[in-house]
Amino acid sequence: MRLHRHKYKNLAFFLLGMLAAFLFAKIPMVSNLLQHLGNYKYLSAFLGGVMFTSTFTLPVGAIILVSLARTLPIPILIPIAVTGAILGDCFAFKFIRKNIANEISLIYEELEKIVGKNHFKKIVHTKYFAWTLPVIGTLIMASPLPDELGVSLMGLSNMPFKKFLVISCLSHTLGISIILGIFR
Repeated sequence: MRLHRHKYKNLAFFLLGMLAAFLFAKIPMVSNLLQHLGNYKYLSAFLGGVMFTSTFTLPVGAIILVSLARTLPIPILIPIAVTGAILGDCFAFKFIRKNIANEISLIYEELEKIVGKNHFKKIVHTKYFAWTLPVIGTLIMASPLPDELGVSLMGLSNMPFKKFLVISCLSHTLGISIILGIFR
């Protein structure tokens, strides 16, 4: 089957990308590169923030940020790392909203066939379900847990991008501050 005809190609690329990131982190050359990033403190803080948002790179991002906290002042480190984290979240949010949401709507249609259109539609289109996705997504992003699920829930909802930016900024400021506070 040709890839451009595949119904879930973006979802498949997303999952393959996560697997590739995990395997890539196991290469010794990559771990050596991470050790040398300490020479570039501001760039490392930014990259640590970007890495802080993903399941597979969260531990590496946290290690980078905690090690930088020994040499960079916290009031400088946090905004740089948060900027990187917001950039990582924005990429995921836009990707999910633009590409994966269409594929999930296909899954939604398949579930309607299995469960029955009326039952599934009643659950998904209630006023409680509509606000649940963004609230749960915000709580996940505010925790020191990886952001993929939270960003996905907000990307699939009808949340405005500006509101997402504010939530991302506040949640990462809180999460990175907590991590640095614990390990300091």
